[in-house]
Amino acid sequence: MMIICPSCRAAHVQGTLFCEQCGTSLIGVAPTDAEAADAESTQFTPAPNSAATEGGTLPTRRRGPDPNGATPVPGPGLAGAPLANSAALPAAGPAVDENPSTMPLSRDQERDTGRLAVGSVPTRLRVLVLNTGRLTDWIDDQVIHVGRTDRSANVFPSIDLETDGGHNAGVSRRHVRISRQPDGYYLEDLGSINGTFLNRRRLSPGNPTELKDGDEVRVGNIVLRVVLGGFQRPQ
Repeated sequence: MMIICPSCRAAHVQGTLFCEQCGTSLIGVAPTDAEAADAESTQFTPAPNSAATEGGTLPTRRRGPDPNGATPVPGPGLAGAPLANSAALPAAGPAVDENPSTMPLSRDQERDTGRLAVGSVPTRLRVLVLNTGRLTDWIDDQVIHVGRTDRSANVFPSIDLETDGGHNAGVSRRHVRISRQPDGYYLEDLGSINGTFLNRRRLSPGNPTELKDGDEVRVGNIVLRVVLGGFQRPQ
């Protein structure tokens, strides 16, 4: 029996939780027999830069408990369908903090920071949780951890997604790390059970990838939008 992704029509073996090609949740998708699956889809083929090319084989998705404490199955309302409320959100997302220091910059302000200058690099990172509209602002931080707080394990991430329903959405306690480098910000999956998707492409754990302004990062079934600002020319 096979499962057909409702978004990209890629075929996966029964029991797969997320589409390996586009990241769509496959929970609740009815399986079909192999012959019917072959008639309407093709088996998923990893992208050229995926872990299958680099390591020889695509990593097998883990089953059972996650050492990072994530729930392998998304919570009610997130299975097999687009994220609730995501379609109704505006492009920049609803900022819940009325403090001007955390509001998205206007186009003129971005020009003033040197955003349009060739070779300029960002010095300010804001992360918008599209599921809830929560906005966080990071200026001088060199390393930002994203995950869920677990006091018993002494885990306190910079961006705690527990309040955004992270446990039921399959977010690991130590899910991803964002690090600031001389040439910009980089995203790295920390071996989470449900994976990290950058613009619908799954990242290989331990492989830092540069972030661009407007990128969407999916951790479990929570979607984050990256807003970069404070662009400056390298010294």
